[in-house]
Amino acid sequence: MPEERKAAAQVRAEELHIQAARIAVRLADAEAVWERRVIDREELVQALAAPDRATVPPAGARAVSAVVEEVLGAGAVMERIRA
Repeated sequence: MPEERKAAAQVRAEELHIQAARIAVRLADAEAVWERRVIDREELVQALAAPDRATVPPAGARAVSAVVEEVLGAGAVMERIRA
């Protein structure tokens, strides 16, 4: 009888180890999601703190549009935008 109890206890201990490993994986996933949300929130706070920065296109965008206007002409650019 003691051997049967020992075997049953070992099986139960192994089941608990497996369950603990699954919980650890889920916890790690949840921590990664939480960290991403914190970063997203900080980026949002920064973007809302400087609304004028959000409306100004990056310098590269201006350079590209200037080249397009130069190559196609301003009228052609406006026609393509309206189309």
